[in-house]
Amino acid sequence: MDISINELPEFVPFTDITQYQNAYTQTILHIIGFIVIVFSISTIIYNGVGISKVNCAFISAQTIFFCFVSLCSCLGLTFERYNLVVLKKDFTKNSFAAYLAAVIVIGLSLALFPIITNSYGEVYGLRSSYDICLVLWYKRGTLAGAAFVFACLTTILMPTAFISFAYYKIYHDVKTSGKKLSECLKTETQLKFHDSESNSENISHKAVESFVDTNNYSEKSRVHVEQNELERKVLMQ
Repeated sequence: MDISINELPEFVPFTDITQYQNAYTQTILHIIGFIVIVFSISTIIYNGVGISKVNCAFISAQTIFFCFVSLCSCLGLTFERYNLVVLKKDFTKNSFAAYLAAVIVIGLSLALFPIITNSYGEVYGLRSSYDICLVLWYKRGTLAGAAFVFACLTTILMPTAFISFAYYKIYHDVKTSGKKLSECLKTETQLKFHDSESNSENISHKAVESFVDTNNYSEKSRVHVEQNELERKVLMQ
């Protein structure tokens, strides 16, 4: 199989990827860290305290928002790698800013939807001990409650499906590129081996010719010396 280096897929250099990821990955990690801190503080404040329906709605909305942002952070990192490996494109600053803004807007809309539609009583509920808020996935008494459950399931299933697809494509492309690279290196190694064999044969042939020429020259020199010696003896007689 005749494969050249030019036919191999172009990869972003490792150093460029590292420099590129440092800016966006650290920003995403900082955002996730801030979200975790806020969520932890709110959990400590409301843990074991009697909670009213309004407080339960706020805590549940906060939980929905933070879970959504966390999932979208994983989705963003996956999309960044998918762009680099599969699409061979850069995830620009403008794209990152637009994605982050969309995540915040959609997350807030999803979390505040039951409160805005005044259906949080159908969506969020308290445990019998009145100390833990729950999302009532099974209770869909109103259209708003059913729409909220459908929206939550959609925002979970769609990113999960894309993450699975993206990592499969990344694995497939890297595996295919690795095979092409191995075949290319194997072909080049064989060509170099054949070239070295040809060069060795040429060198051996030239060495033999040189050896024969040297022997012929030595033989001619010996004959010439003998002839000179005979002539000298004849002249002396």
